[in-house]
Amino acid sequence: MAPHLVDGGLHLLMTHPRSTFGVGSATESEWTAGADALRMHTCWGSAGDSFDPVMQIDEVTMTWSGPGGQRSLVERARRRRITANEVDALVRADGQFEIVEQLGSLAQAKPFTNELSALCMVPVLRKRRAARPAALCD
Repeated sequence: MAPHLVDGGLHLLMTHPRSTFGVGSATESEWTAGADALRMHTCWGSAGDSFDPVMQIDEVTMTWSGPGGQRSLVERARRRRITANEVDALVRADGQFEIVEQLGSLAQAKPFTNELSALCMVPVLRKRRAARPAALCD
């Protein structure tokens, strides 16, 4: 993501370790949304979805339909489960970003905690300023 941001640009991630460790759900795992005749149904962790414990990746199923009739398409997208300590380690190791804040919600100014009201873990990353080349001496 860093090459696509200006120096000082922000990048937000969103997940919650509570879901990662299966000790409860941070948010709803299934919902339907739509506008006009378009409908989209999203479901995280359906029965039969695979989980790769080495890469910490599981699947989400998205089904949508539109005015073309009862047709729908099922798409599989991959999501990596990650903890706050892993985010911190990855950001430090990469060196292109710094964590400027850890939020627990996008709807309100709430710090990231394990309280039920902290619905997500949102690390706010800021792209570090690129090192300027040293001036040449005469």
